[in-house]
Amino acid sequence: MKPRNQLTAAEVEGLIIALEARLDTVGLPTQPEVAKQVIKLVSDPNSVVGAYARVIKTDASLAGRLLRLANSAHFAQRVPVTSLDRACILLGVERLKAVTLGFYLSRGAATDRDAKLSRHVWTQSVFRACLAASLARSIMPRVSSEAFIVGLLIDSGLPLMPKLATRYEQHADPFAAPAKLAAAESAHLAFTHVDVASALCRRWKLPAMLAKPIQWHHLPPRSREGEVAVNVLHRLAYFVGALELEPDSAMPATPAPMANLATRVLGLNQDSLALSVRSACDEYRATAQMFQDIADPLTDLDALASIVHHRLVGVVEETVVPSMGFADVDENTRFLLGGFLVEIARDDQGGVASVCDAKGECLMSYRFNVGDATPESIRDGLGLDAQTDDEVVAMKARLQRLAA
Repeated sequence: MKPRNQLTAAEVEGLIIALEARLDTVGLPTQPEVAKQVIKLVSDPNSVVGAYARVIKTDASLAGRLLRLANSAHFAQRVPVTSLDRACILLGVERLKAVTLGFYLSRGAATDRDAKLSRHVWTQSVFRACLAASLARSIMPRVSSEAFIVGLLIDSGLPLMPKLATRYEQHADPFAAPAKLAAAESAHLAFTHVDVASALCRRWKLPAMLAKPIQWHHLPPRSREGEVAVNVLHRLAYFVGALELEPDSAMPATPAPMANLATRVLGLNQDSLALSVRSACDEYRATAQMFQDIADPLTDLDALASIVHHRLVGVVEETVVPSMGFADVDENTRFLLGGFLVEIARDDQGGVASVCDAKGECLMSYRFNVGDATPESIRDGLGLDAQTDDEVVAMKARLQRLAA
């Protein structure tokens, strides 16, 4: 198999398509602190959209999924949703409850080594996001929200590399400096963590304004003249993605790191850079404090999944079932699928599968040909994670009854 740096453009396109298909077999690991904060918010009837946004913005996979949902046909937005704040407002608290709980229920426990890498990437990505937003406020303030997302997602493919690339750590050290890691992957592997991030961007259907800077973040940007937003985001991604951060603090070792690069790529002098870095460090510490405030930290993801499942079932039993009038409906028409309440029915146009939120409102629907549908096609149509064996059996039985 040819190394990544010898592939043609056509071969790269085929590679991304193949990687996107393989994402069905893996999932980005989550951090217990983030899931605990979500449970805390769901348990508080006074939680507001802004509180959800502050937590969600620290989780790459959840942020990607929410942007995908906000940009779906169900919400019919004329302008692509590129801000997490806007996405959360669009979805509303009840949808956020259902989506976030369902997401964390679908996450699996990682191995010790995978968990170490995931945590390393998570902490550093949150800082890179804070710095990208801080720098954007000096260069092009109107894209600071988008800059945060780009900074958060540029390394989203890295935790998946040991699962997707055979003998990955024999060829590349995932804890190495960004430039060294990118060079090793490109020279010795068939694909890089940037390729995986590109596949994730397609899976999440991210707008080009977000996807392109993520895909380009190791490519030197062109001249700054006549720039548009996507080019500014590319410059920010290139700079924050090149920084080598301290392993313990996840922040730079100096007040104005890579000052020459900042001047050349961003047009910032050393003093302006230091000011942005200081602001980013303050924001990062405040974000870390948000998670430190959680009592009784939980690190067992299996136990965490049990707690999330309990809360999700509680939301369904307390609000979804009564509001939808399910008391008189056949139990086989609805079930949990990938952590969400799904109802499958038939009408004059064929079959329709619907994902419902905690108030019984339809989040999204997917129409299908009753005779050809499979559990996998329904799952993909709704954008949900892989089902458990029990869920597959239940859905197959329902589809067979619809086709009879």
